[in-house]
Amino acid sequence: MRERAGRELAGDLRLPRDVILGDALISFVGRNGVTVENYRGILLYERDLVKLSARNCRILIRGKNLRIDYYTNEQMHISGQIGCMEFEG
Repeated sequence: MRERAGRELAGDLRLPRDVILGDALISFVGRNGVTVENYRGILLYERDLVKLSARNCRILIRGKNLRIDYYTNEQMHISGQIGCMEFEG
């Protein structure tokens, strides 16, 4: 119910969903990099898997030789050979 009201408000005010609902923003740079914004925390960090918590789900980034190049409270960049990304829960 609350999320529906947020979506309607975002539409009425013409604001991006990430601003109102706190949705994660994920941007890929080819197969070699991904930037994640609005994440909440790092759950798992391994060479072949990075698992992040977001507001409404978990984000899994799978690949080879993955490394977190930088992270702040709001944004992180992961590089390596990105294989796939999944949402969990």
